[in-house]
Amino acid sequence: MNLLSIHFQKILTIVALVLFVGILVVALFKHFDPAASSIANIIVGGMISLLTTILTYWFGSSKGSADKTDIIKGMNQSQGNGSAS
Repeated sequence: MNLLSIHFQKILTIVALVLFVGILVVALFKHFDPAASSIANIIVGGMISLLTTILTYWFGSSKGSADKTDIIKGMNQSQGNGSAS
């Protein structure tokens, strides 16, 4: 992964966290009528799912796998092979 891609991922993660906290604060402290309350619950549930996916990437095996692929690609390029998948 190049440096721009890594920064984009981090910025996107921070934006998602800020949105989640903002939506959660609004959902907890604003009183909605019953129809709007069900929509708010769906939005909060979607944000929880998004946050779970992001945290699973950063702390799960996907991030480690991406790092390993970058290391192998760098090793192949330093050996002059250049044919990394």
